Order: sequence, then structure tokens, then C-alpha cells
Amino acid sequence: DYPGWATHIFGFANTRGLALKSGECIFSACDHYHKCFKERAARKAKHAELVISNHALVMIQTALAHKGDPLPPRLVFDEGHHLFHAADSAFAAHLTARQTRDMRRWIMGNEHNRRASRNRGLKKRAEDLVSSYPEDEKLLYQIIHHALALPADGWMKRLKENNPNGPIEHFFIGLMHQVNARSVSHDVFYSLECPTYPLSQTVTAQLSDIRDALVKLQSPMLKLSQSLDRRISEEDSENLMDPDTRKRIESLSLSLERRALNMIGAWIGMIETLSTGAKPEDYVDWMQIEKTDGQMEDVGLYRHWVDPMKPFGQALLPHAHGVAITSATLRDKSGDEAHDWQKAESQTGAHYLSTEAKRFAAPSPFPYEKNARVYIVSDVNKNNAGHVSSALHHLIEASGGGALNIFTSIRRLKSIKKNIISKLNVPFYFQHEDNIDIGTLIDIFRENEDACLFGTDALRDGVDVLGSSLRMMTFDRVPWPRPTLLHKARRAQFGGRAYDEMLTRMKLQQAFGRLIRSQNDRGVFVMMDSAMPSRLLTAFPPNVEVKKAGLSEICADIKEFLKS
Repeated sequence: DYPGWATHIFGFANTRGLALKSGECIFSACDHYHKCFKERAARKAKHAELVISNHALVMIQTALAHKGDPLPPRLVFDEGHHLFHAADSAFAAHLTARQTRDMRRWIMGNEHNRRASRNRGLKKRAEDLVSSYPEDEKLLYQIIHHALALPADGWMKRLKENNPNGPIEHFFIGLMHQVNARSVSHDVFYSLECPTYPLSQTVTAQLSDIRDALVKLQSPMLKLSQSLDRRISEEDSENLMDPDTRKRIESLSLSLERRALNMIGAWIGMIETLSTGAKPEDYVDWMQIEKTDGQMEDVGLYRHWVDPMKPFGQALLPHAHGVAITSATLRDKSGDEAHDWQKAESQTGAHYLSTEAKRFAAPSPFPYEKNARVYIVSDVNKNNAGHVSSALHHLIEASGGGALNIFTSIRRLKSIKKNIISKLNVPFYFQHEDNIDIGTLIDIFRENEDACLFGTDALRDGVDVLGSSLRMMTFDRVPWPRPTLLHKARRAQFGGRAYDEMLTRMKLQQAFGRLIRSQNDRGVFVMMDSAMPSRLLTAFPPNVEVKKAGLSEICADIKEFLKS
């Protein structure tokens, strides 16, 4: 396995930056083709009886597939509770500074020759294929010319200095100003967003220019793709191409078509929607400044399906003969079994694939009633960082370490660090603070039985720790969904408060499942939010003891339970 820490030691350019992500193979034109493990795996997968992949790869293949394309006829999705978010990502469209810069890089390659680069650009990949065809060569140079309107490297610096270059960067400057002026969030650690309407005058003034720039780029890309495709279909039997040339032409034609239709076509559609003032029923559009650890990473216009399982079902249905979806947390636990199964089918897209999905559920084999406890602390002020850090200190003392502490906000995570680090007498690690990737943090935590790990909800998803290294999990408060514009639209469609409660119960189910991973695991789950509604307690196994009490009583119970 590739170690996550390598990037931090050797730098992005010398590790992950060495991998091309342009999305297509150039076959024999690449010196590494015959020893490329990616292409070898892809070729073997086409003829294999069993292929093991991840959700993201299957989703993107499904999203890009045409009706006649070969896809696996039978699929098994494990961890099916992640399907909704995987489809949400695969079928979304983002007209952002980073996405448009990546499009320019795919077309132009390395423009400045500052260092050696394997990203050769469209011109170098295609010039020997079109040099004998004047019309195709003309189309190639038109693509390269119109790609100059896309943001180049250094776009972030230019946007921050209010010094945009070209119509598309001017558009992103207008978006930045609109988001900063209208965002209701004041949490500097999270992305900022605002509705698309009403449009500011700056954004409105740029719509025509950005649409024209994108249409001028899309048109020659489609024409060149069609011309390359015709060259194969009209091939003279007396002048057959060699197999590698045929593969390169097919690959290039398909790459041009996908980018022109799926990406640039979606961008043009989003701009046209803004121009007309329309509000699509199936989509949610919004503007956003994307941040990571409080630092701006991207800015742009975003479009997601309200129900991403709809396009997923439509794309998969023509290909699939059978689909199985499994997960230990597939169903909600509202108390109404029929309703819970309906929600499971809705969140996995089963109702788009079949009108009569077959259902099966099996009880967990783990002895939760003997090996697990759930506690709700009743006397800690969750809004006071000092009180929370003091409570965590006492809880960690009671468990002797081995604690995963989850916070629902980066700001609250950072606020308790200065209060708790001087009190702990066990090794501790902080996400967003120690400059270590999540995978390495979890590996360190797993190897040290008494270590404590502090992080946000994203950290919880990656934890798979057996034994006493994880014997206590704490939440600073109930993990309600963040009220983003996308969530509000889905909340309105999927049931209002009941949808919020379903998502929260699912998070609690998944968190509790991380605590007990084998027959011999023992652990305690502590919620430091006294306002936790009793209707959420059904997230835990029915035979687990749930106790609401003061901090001192809970600490004594934890110490006694983990020693027994």
C-alpha cells in the first residue's frame, strides 16, 4: 500500500504529482504503457469473472457510460450507506476556478517549462494523428486558441489580489464578491456559500462573455471528436490502421466528447440557467468559496441533483442484470420497520432499479449488551470550551486512554486543544493540527493502546481499530447535519425534520459500529450533549444499556466497566 505520510515528507510534486489524472491512456505513445499497472489492471478487469473496485470508480464509469458501453452486468455494493454520497459526487457539475484551470492544463499541457512534466497537453498527444488531415489540424489549433480564455496557473493569487485575467476569471471575481457579501456563515474554517439569486451586477455583466468563451471552446472539440470517430468508421479495408493507432484515436475522440459534452456542456447549461433566471426542479445551484482548514481552495458555481440516485438509477438500469447492496447501517431505526426499509431503498436508489427489491436483514453477532455501554452526560455545558475540555480530561482518565473524540466543528476542536493538552498524561493527536494525514493518524492511534485521537466527523469514517486501542468514543454534541443550501433542498424533498433525524441516527449507528469490531471488543460511547432527543437513541442496539447521568457518576461507571 502507498503510505499516506510519503506526500508530507517528499512533497506532492515528487509523489502523488507524478501520477497523471487526465483520464485516458495514450497506449503505445507512452514509454511506460507495457509496464503500467493501472492499464494492466484495467485490461484484465474487462475479462475477469470478479472485479473488486471502490464506489467512486464504479460511479464515474456509470456516469460516463453510453447505452452500448460494456459495464459489469452484476454488481455488489458493500458499505451501501455511502452510495448516496458517491452518486452525489459523480453526477454533480462544478464550474470552478480549479476545474477550468484543469481543463486548460489538459489542453495546453505544461505551458511554462519550469520543470519536466508528463502532462503533454492535447497538442502533443494529437498532432501526429491530425497532421495529415488539414481540417482536423485546424480544429486542434482552434481548441488550443480558445483554451487561452480559461484560467492559467496563478489564478488563486490573481483572484485574491483582484487582478483577474480573462472573462472567466472576471466571472469568478464576481462570484467571490457575491458570496462574501451574502454568506450567512461566519465560521472561517468552513466553506462559504450563497444562493445564486438575486445575481449581483458584476456577475450578470459577465454571463454573456463566459458563455461565449465556453461555446467557442466546446464547438471545435465536438467537431474534432466526430471527425476522429468518422475516420475509424469509414476506414478503408485496404489501408487498415495498426491496433495502437486505432486505440489512440478512439481514446482521443472519446476524451474530447466527454469533456465537451459532460463538463463544458454542463457549465454552459449552468450559465444559461443564470441568464434566464430559471430554478431547475431536479437540481440545486449555488455559489461557493471552498475552504480547507480555513484556507481558500476554490471558488465557483455548483450544481448537484436533489436526488442523485435518480441519474444513478437511470445510468445503471440499461446495463445491470442484478444489483446487491449491503451494509450494517443500511436502514434507519425510527421504530417503523416498513418506513425504514422505504428510506433504505430511497437512499440507495433501489426504487429506481426495481419495483420489487428483495430485502434481507440479519442480526449482529456481537454481544453488545455485555461489551458496550452508552452514556449521556447531563451536567456539562456543551457551549463552554473549558467545561468540555475538563469533562474530556476526566473521561480519558477513566478509560485510561484509547479514546476517539469526535467534534462536530473544526472551530470547537481547536478551541479545546489549548485547555486539554496540559492535563493529559497519555499520547494525543489532533486532526487539522498535527499536519499528518488521516490514514497515518489512525495507524499511529491503532498501534498505541493508550493514545487519544481528536478529530471531526471525517475522521470517524476512516477508523477501523480492533481491540483495546479503541475503547471509548466521545461526541461533543449531537451530530446534526450542517444546514447547507444543498441539505435544505434535500430536507424539503425527503421529509423535513424526519430526514435530519434519519441522517443523525445513521451517523450515530456508524460511530457506534466503529467501537465494537469483534466478539471480544469492549467499549463505551459517550455523548456530551444533554439535549440529545430520546428518539435518536434507537440508533443504538436495543439491548445496550443507555444511561444519562452526571459526569462523576459516568466516569466511575466507565472505570469499573472497562476493568471488569
